[in-house]
Amino acid sequence: MRAFEGAYFAQLLADARAQGRIGKVAADPLLPLRAFHDIGGSGGVADAYTIWMVQWVGQEVRILDYYETIGQVLAFHVHWMRERGCDKAINYLPHDGVNQNNVTGKTYADHWRDAGFTVEPPVKNQGKGAANALSVEKDAH
Repeated sequence: MRAFEGAYFAQLLADARAQGRIGKVAADPLLPLRAFHDIGGSGGVADAYTIWMVQWVGQEVRILDYYETIGQVLAFHVHWMRERGCDKAINYLPHDGVNQNNVTGKTYADHWRDAGFTVEPPVKNQGKGAANALSVEKDAH
């Protein structure tokens, strides 16, 4: 994984790499697998749809896989999850996971459930600048 200059977590990732906290780990088959989604936009200025596959092991958050694409339909994301055996993962969508599709009238959460996935209630919008809270907290230490 390579952090791009200006990315929210670039310095945190660089620190983790320098401290030897980035490596390869296998999924624990006895623990729940969780998928955290970031829904990209649509159209010519869309940002990426991303999925972070993680497990919580004791006090650790293990990031097992990462997916990123731009401009793909939901079926493409569903295929990626199934192809990797992640169809039993608990899925977490952001606040816009409850926005209705203009064509189907369904939400992203509805579509994922219709595809057979478990979806937790979407995470509430944390407000403008929420991603910067980590850097503020880090600077305070």
